[in-house]
Parts: sequence; C-alpha cells; structure tokens
Amino acid sequence: MLRTVAFEAANSYVKVVSDLGEWTYLNTLSKPPRENGPKTLLKRDTKTVYQIDGRSYVVGKSRTSYESSSSKGKDRYETDQYMVESLIAISHGVQDGDQVHAVTGLPGSHYTQELKEYLKQRFIGTHTVTVNGHDITFEIVKMDVILQPLGAYIYLLRDKNGMIRPHAKELVSQRVLSFDIGWGSSDYAIIEENDLQDWGETSFSMKDAFQDIYLQLQSAYPSRPIATSNIGLFDLETQLRQNEGFFKYSGETYDVRQIQNEVLNDYAGRMMTSLGQKHRLQDFDMVIFTGGGVEALKAYIKHNLTTSNAMPMKGAQLATARGLYVFGKYFAA
Repeated sequence: MLRTVAFEAANSYVKVVSDLGEWTYLNTLSKPPRENGPKTLLKRDTKTVYQIDGRSYVVGKSRTSYESSSSKGKDRYETDQYMVESLIAISHGVQDGDQVHAVTGLPGSHYTQELKEYLKQRFIGTHTVTVNGHDITFEIVKMDVILQPLGAYIYLLRDKNGMIRPHAKELVSQRVLSFDIGWGSSDYAIIEENDLQDWGETSFSMKDAFQDIYLQLQSAYPSRPIATSNIGLFDLETQLRQNEGFFKYSGETYDVRQIQNEVLNDYAGRMMTSLGQKHRLQDFDMVIFTGGGVEALKAYIKHNLTTSNAMPMKGAQLATARGLYVFGKYFAA
C-alpha cells in the first residue's frame, strides 16, 4: 500500500503524522547508553535505539550531549543529521515494506523551488532504519514539500480523517493570515480565496527568546553556578515548561518566572508589531497563530492583540504536521 507520512524535522521538535499515529519529540540525536554502563546496571534503559548506516542513536534528549541539524540557514538540509532525523521520523509512521508518500514543510525563508527539488531527489528511494534491532525498510516513491504556515490553514479546512470542517466553505472565500511561531524562525502565509498569495518571515524566534531568558538569568545571579554555566537552550525550555518557571542546575533551583514573563511578553509585543508593520491584521478575515511557540506565547499574544479576528490554534504544536498529512492524503495529485 502507499502510506502517507507527514513529518517535520524542525529546529526544535520533530512532528510525525500518519494513519498509524502521531509523534512529537525534541529534535536531538544522542549516542545510546553503553551496554555495561552504570545506567543499565541500576535501571534497564527503555530508550528506543535507532540505527542508520551503522551508527546508533537515541532521540529527544534535552541535555547538552546531543547533535542536531538545528540552524536558521538553508544548509541544514544538506547535513547528515537532517537526513538521519528525517528518516527516523518517517520510520515512526510506516511499517516494514511500505511504499511511502512523504510530505514535509519549509519555512518562508527556505521555500524555494531549488530546495524543494533538492529534498525530493535526496529522499526518494529505499531506506532502512533499524529500530531496537528490527529492520524497517521503506521506499519513498513520492515526496511533496509545501510552505509550513500553509499546513495549519489546510488543517482548518479538513480534520486528520479528511472530513470537511463546518466552517470550511466560508473559509475558502476569505482572506486569511497564518502565522507559524517556531524555534528557528517565525513565518507567515497569506491565503486569499483559497490561493496562496504571499509569504515571508519576521526576525523573531523562540530560540532568540530563550537565549535572552538565559542571559538575563545569568546576570541575575552573578555569584552562583548558573553565571558561568553552558547549558543547552532545549534543556532550559523543557525545564521551564515542565516545572512552571523553575530551573535546576548544579544542585540549585532558580525561580525564573519573572524573567520569563517579562521576556516572553516583550517578544510577543515586538513580534506582533513587526507582523503588523508588514500586514495590517484588521485587513484579514481571520488571523491564526500556529507552531510550537504558541503554547508558550499564547497569553502574551492575546494581551497584545488589538483585533477580534485573531486566534491561537488549538493543538498548535501538531497543527502544521496534521495539515501536511491532510494535504498529502487528500489534496496532492
């Protein structure tokens, strides 16, 4: 059978959608634990181990001992890491022997015909990912690459099962701005009467926001271990999200709530101003905010909105990947 798999090996999280399920995890690659190391002596390791071309990986670790293709430049798509990240992602959504229609998305600054064709040439073919010792071989026979913010718009039209949503007929006659807040970039697409009219990006990203939080945290505690630390921003973001604004480092706990609140509110305000300078939000019938940054910025976006036609998408983290899946499954020729 031909199985549609949508994936994003994005700068922060990997997102995968197929008829077999949905997956999301940090986009990091790490070496698996040593077989006779202290971790496996104390507790059996439950991490899934992936193997590609003789190298073994675990995914999703947030500490500093990882590699990633994460970068704002187009050259990330040429790296071995990006290919490994993507093939592991696709392996989640397929079964051994499948033929695959793969669908992915690109941010506005990378969305060129040249790069789209390069990705198709690189991915189409037969691949094997070994998962916990079991080979999963699949052949990518078709690949589509679309604009990331367009995925969320498509998901507004149809749900993951292809069912047309009640508001879809009204939506296709409207002027819509879809704004994707990501780790490496924040991009927008303008759709008018169901046609893509324009796209672009702002200069703000969640990576920049958390870098600012980190620097202010170091400045706030000049005589404590955090001041001379070298932590990964994924670790900072993960801990602040899971621990409601507290960060643990070197046996100490730091209250980052005020710094986080001030930085994210400032970033949301400047991001909205930047977007508004490019396009007046009140000129659109609907403005949707999507992407992994929406959850962190949702309250601050609402605080900075001056129009009633805008809304953060529910399930924004996976909305684009779900839209990519819908596109591949029901729209792509």
